[in-house]
Amino acid sequence: MFKDIKPTFEQLGSVLSPLKEDKSGRFSRKAPEAHRTKKISDLTLTTILVILHISILLSVDLIMFAGSGNLEIFKNSIFPCAEVFLIMLFILLFSAAIVGIFHKHQWIKAVLASLFSFLFVVVIYNQFSQLGNNIQLGVATISSSGIIAFIFASVTFVIYVSKNRRAKILYAFAMVLLFFNVYFAYMKGKESHDFVETVNIQRYDSSSPRRFIYFLFPNLVSPYSLTMFNTPEAEITQKLINGFYQANNFTQYSRAYTKDDNFLNNLVYALNPYSHNLVSNILDTRLLYGYWKFYNLHKDLINLKNNELYDIFYNNHYQISAYKSRDFDMCRKKHITNVARCIEKINKPTKVYDMSVMSKANVLFVEWFYSFKLCKNMLPVYSTLNKFINADKMPLVSVTYNNLYVINSLKAFDVLYSDIEKDTGRQAYFVFMDIPSDMYVYDQYCKMLPKDEWLDISNKPWVTNDYTEERKSAYLQQTKCLYGKMQQFFSNLNKKGLLDDSIIIIQGISGINNFQRKHSEDFKENFMNNRLVNMAVYDKRMKEHRVNNTFCSTTNIVLEYLFSRNRCNSDNDLGVHDKIRASVIEEVENLTPDTVEYSAEDFIKWYKEWQTNNNILPSDDEFMIERKQINNEISEIDSSVVPEF
Repeated sequence: MFKDIKPTFEQLGSVLSPLKEDKSGRFSRKAPEAHRTKKISDLTLTTILVILHISILLSVDLIMFAGSGNLEIFKNSIFPCAEVFLIMLFILLFSAAIVGIFHKHQWIKAVLASLFSFLFVVVIYNQFSQLGNNIQLGVATISSSGIIAFIFASVTFVIYVSKNRRAKILYAFAMVLLFFNVYFAYMKGKESHDFVETVNIQRYDSSSPRRFIYFLFPNLVSPYSLTMFNTPEAEITQKLINGFYQANNFTQYSRAYTKDDNFLNNLVYALNPYSHNLVSNILDTRLLYGYWKFYNLHKDLINLKNNELYDIFYNNHYQISAYKSRDFDMCRKKHITNVARCIEKINKPTKVYDMSVMSKANVLFVEWFYSFKLCKNMLPVYSTLNKFINADKMPLVSVTYNNLYVINSLKAFDVLYSDIEKDTGRQAYFVFMDIPSDMYVYDQYCKMLPKDEWLDISNKPWVTNDYTEERKSAYLQQTKCLYGKMQQFFSNLNKKGLLDDSIIIIQGISGINNFQRKHSEDFKENFMNNRLVNMAVYDKRMKEHRVNNTFCSTTNIVLEYLFSRNRCNSDNDLGVHDKIRASVIEEVENLTPDTVEYSAEDFIKWYKEWQTNNNILPSDDEFMIERKQINNEISEIDSSVVPEF
């Protein structure tokens, strides 16, 4: 009965969709897809949230890394310092770029978010965890960080691949809370120090003052080894070093050598001078300073089982202070504190002064990148990169910045001087100072060079250009800087009358291997390149400068000096055949002349230039040497005048 009833046009209009003009200009009544607007909104929302997720994880790790060193991240403001801010801005742009590429691909964005979640956990473990990272399950070994990283990545993937908007927003909100929790924790922050005092059990000592100061410097070669540089600058530097020792009445040991060619091993020998067995003095286990370490990220690699030198001073009622840096724990024996004071240099990340913001940001970024420890061998990466850019000329890739512990190392002199001023009684100070060290960043006046002029001690594997001559000059500049700072320290002690009861030993603990990565297999060549080191002793009771030409190991020189017992003449620590030993001695004697040209006046003149460049007013009473004609004859040491310990 309803077949003949036809709807009117008005009735049809109320039912049909309105006419719409399509791209071709034709009209259509096709209804729009109801979910299209929501789909676009979901894509955009996920893109924004994934960008936020990646940016927050990277920024959180950056803030934690920067805050682990001596960098003052927040300077009386809610905004981080410029270099941190620049890197965070780069992180945001980087995140937006990689996520934006896959804006329309929900699964890929979820994969990216989960990948960075996984890497975040692994990196945090690599940087800060002191725990063992492996769990043994039967015959299988599983990474604990890998398990947690996998769980975090899985949760992230499920949330961002789902269509549940509320879950995504809540998850992103949790990430924001994480960011601001870390942000405000570091905003309240700690005081920024280049050195921290980790042990202080000093006691007042009313006994008569006596001071023993033992400086240990990596890569400080014998001044006579500089002759092998065969450059005018090397000759000048050699004279300045000899001039410093003469001007301050040191006894120089021109033919001193170390027991090993590795500086860490020589540190062990220096503190265990009686020992001939290196392994017996090193612990197999490493002390954990808590499960997580959020400052000075470089982990100790060597812990001592024995420390004979400390024991000697402790038994003679000295208080012991140790000033340490990087790989070596000088403050403990068998994991038990055996010093009255321990001062630790904060090395990573490095606080860099007197540089542009971009340069500081570059240094911080590269240190941060290397702290990830995601790639043990960077050679393939840089070799590939070198096909597109010249790695020889790119500061970002021609040096690793892992050796930047040299920066601020000179401040150890100021910290030490401050402690000496306030200490009383018998005190022994053991100072490991990272200069000249493995990277050259200072000129002769201790002014920091532009970042593009920094040089490692040797080429990285991917660098092909020969920078030996540049390294020679850079090494000499940094060495002169050391002696300028050392003279300032020495002069300050002299002015305060603190030298009168002091013995000071200056010792190099490694060579420079002719600025090469590989050591020679020839014993004599390796010896000349790595084991001839700088060695000198100051004692107020020695009234004039002396040179001792005895061929002797540094450990026996210390023992002979302390106990007035002849150990050097019977010294045979080389561990080689007598013919090889005789050949080495002959080579050393040819290098170190029986008479040297004294140059105290040249050093005094140069040091006044050093003072002027460091805005220090020169003084006329800074040196031990009297203003008289220099006697060019060498005085051989008589063991009868060496003081008893």
